[in-house]
Amino acid sequence: MYKFKKIDGDKFILMYEKDKEKKQIEFTRTIKSANRLQSIDSEARFRVMKELTEQGYTMDNNPFVVIKTEGNKTIRDESNLNYLIEKEKETTLAIIITEIIQEVLGMSFDDLIPEIGENPTDQEALIKFIQEFAYILRKGETSDTVKTPSPNN
Repeated sequence: MYKFKKIDGDKFILMYEKDKEKKQIEFTRTIKSANRLQSIDSEARFRVMKELTEQGYTMDNNPFVVIKTEGNKTIRDESNLNYLIEKEKETTLAIIITEIIQEVLGMSFDDLIPEIGENPTDQEALIKFIQEFAYILRKGETSDTVKTPSPNN
């Protein structure tokens, strides 16, 4: 079992136990990492655009956009294109988070997961770890940080 803890500012610790020994990895949240996470949408869109261009299409004129004419109305259905972009976002997130984990925590995702005591085949546990780590990088807080309202509120 692991736990993230904020030290101060942008410094955090990933604490876990391995072979009955308490271990920790200290890391710093950087603007570079946060920016990489924020770029997922645009990177995914760019990758889809690049792939379509290589096949001779554009974002407006491709087999994933269905255009129907009903009377004097033209209906443009981009649901297939949007699905493709969403799938690319998932792939892009996996690539980026894996790179950030290597840079920030100093080991590959595949090595990190068993190191912190998680089962590499437990998809829910892997997703939970990625979500917690990404939250720290984006927000600069751990997901369990409780904010107490100020007396002025």
